[in-house]
Amino acid sequence: MRRVKGLFLDLDGTLADSMLMLKRVFRNFLETHGVAPQPAEFRDMSGFRLFDIMVYLKERHALPQDPAALVDGYLALVGDRYQEEAAPTPGARRLLEAARQRGLYVAVVTSSPGQVARDFLEAHGLTGFVSGLVSADNVSQGKPHPEPFLKALGLAGLEPAQGLAVEDSTAGAQSALSAGLKTYLIGVHEPPPQVPGAAGRISRLDELVSHL
Repeated sequence: MRRVKGLFLDLDGTLADSMLMLKRVFRNFLETHGVAPQPAEFRDMSGFRLFDIMVYLKERHALPQDPAALVDGYLALVGDRYQEEAAPTPGARRLLEAARQRGLYVAVVTSSPGQVARDFLEAHGLTGFVSGLVSADNVSQGKPHPEPFLKALGLAGLEPAQGLAVEDSTAGAQSALSAGLKTYLIGVHEPPPQVPGAAGRISRLDELVSHL
């Protein structure tokens, strides 16, 4: 088996313990538009680009604003709460340290805006562990399409067989698997979804140290 040379991590729910906060923001966002949140909506939208989520919500709930304005409104609700409330997930720093020791290329592959990811990495002293970033800003097709992970592989100069991906959502895992990456699902606060073809399910990132 070829040695792992690249580690490709989702942000929200994977590297960043942010999902409980984002779920509250999602609920508050819908309530400001007079919409009663449905129990499965946040889960079903997990992993998708924010713009794509707003296109869906606009159509489903007949929201009057255009998707770009809805994105701005959502990000205004997030505000500084992301940096104040989101923290690295359990075992994140240990996995990143192990990846650096082994000389792996580490990329964050996220459906969030790039600035959100950069601010999070800087706030928690993780910038030096990450060599590449693929965000919603620089792909034409978001997860579950393979483009985000294919772009990350291109930045790393690696073949899919040389990489390992970690995701927390079905859409994210489908994106990574479609790009040919060995993919693990992580669930920090609840068990991760079952995704056919995934290599396994974990609750802490440092469970993967031995797989590098």
